[in-house]
Amino acid sequence: MKLCQAEIKRKKKGVISLDPLIDRNPDQLWRYFMTYLNEKPQLKVNILGYYTEYYTETETYTDYNGKTQFRSVLRTRNTSECNFSIDLSPYISEQWWRTAIKFQDSKNVCGILLLYD
Repeated sequence: MKLCQAEIKRKKKGVISLDPLIDRNPDQLWRYFMTYLNEKPQLKVNILGYYTEYYTETETYTDYNGKTQFRSVLRTRNTSECNFSIDLSPYISEQWWRTAIKFQDSKNVCGILLLYD
């Protein structure tokens, strides 16, 4: 079997990939799981809470007659309320229990089902 071609980062706790290749290509996603089948899967949830502020600023500019003018400009900025992560890895089995292919259509486009202990 061919190895996964997606770019990965190997960390002390395992392998991570954010490569769009595994989002777009079911074969590469399958190869990713098969390549790293014996490494413990991890799950981390990142939560970012923010709101958008709308405010008006006064700008100074020089018009075509050389006179200083003022104008109001509407601006926005995102203000962060919270930003934290929750590591759910301790609640996941040490390794994949079973991997199965489920064919979805006549073109043999497949999805992957991973079952845990």
